[in-house]
Amino acid sequence: MGDFKIDISELDELDIPRYAPVFQCVGELFGDYVGVYFKLLIDDQEYILQRRDDLFVLYQVHEANEISYEMFTVDEEYKVVSAGFDDYEMHTVSGDRVIQRRNTNNIESLVFMKRSNGADVDGYNGSIGYVQYNQEHDVRLMLIYQQMYNSQGKVHGYHIGKLPFQVLIEKGIGAKQRGSRVPVKSKRYMRGDYDVREHPYLYNMAVIKDFGLTEFMEHGAFALQKDNQIVRYYKMMYQTKEGYAVTAFPFGKQYKYDDFETEFAKYGFYSKVPEFLIEIHNDENRDLNRYEAVASFMKEIEMAPPEDVIQLNLRFEGDGNNGTDSWDNRRLIT
Repeated sequence: MGDFKIDISELDELDIPRYAPVFQCVGELFGDYVGVYFKLLIDDQEYILQRRDDLFVLYQVHEANEISYEMFTVDEEYKVVSAGFDDYEMHTVSGDRVIQRRNTNNIESLVFMKRSNGADVDGYNGSIGYVQYNQEHDVRLMLIYQQMYNSQGKVHGYHIGKLPFQVLIEKGIGAKQRGSRVPVKSKRYMRGDYDVREHPYLYNMAVIKDFGLTEFMEHGAFALQKDNQIVRYYKMMYQTKEGYAVTAFPFGKQYKYDDFETEFAKYGFYSKVPEFLIEIHNDENRDLNRYEAVASFMKEIEMAPPEDVIQLNLRFEGDGNNGTDSWDNRRLIT
């Protein structure tokens, strides 16, 4: 979590005309002015914070009285459980942070898993799943990457930046969870890595499947491939009791990773993990860290003993539609 300097300053009824654009924005957003209001300085930037139960709204006044606002919600421990950003929303589901994009309505998350059978392929004992779910078509995509497991659940960009180790596409999983008896249709593909210097036979087989035997015999594997290494994908046929995958190579269809992108695009899925999702998962997003800092700061204030309460803020009571509405000063600590 980032370090932020946060101060609270006095706010009373005399400030209402000065912050009229903020309260106009409040009325447009909610249709009322209900809440408790605070004036905060966050890294010397001035904000008006509105607290509506578990909803926090940070308002900021810019040139020509233009108003920007940011929203987030907290739980009973003042932990941030949801937040809105420019292009997506973040929610906490069963302890995991998930992202919902505004343009596709798809849900995305990162899941860190530890292999039950210990170290496996290339010595990795963990894997990271980039999960995307299209609610409209009830399709889920999981891109699985290898990484050593760590108890903090931190995801390292080095591993995520590579091509995924597995590609899993599932249809009907949401209906199944809702009680449907229709079986989930799934397709799982495993990555094959072939280096001509280490496994020339497998390398040659992969080239033949790409170009055909005639081209292979006429030009040779390296002249066709123009690289010492090949990465291809194969449909997974089954898994052994020990947890090892058996694929259709060399008899089944061979895929390049680009071949999947057409199907991904049908459902608005992405072929690479976005940087902002890694930041959210690792708790390294600057905006989210600021919300966490504000929530923690307000917890200290609102949990303070009465003898430490010395600072004013504003509380609005009523719904803005009758003569009993009022502003009330309330004392808090600095």
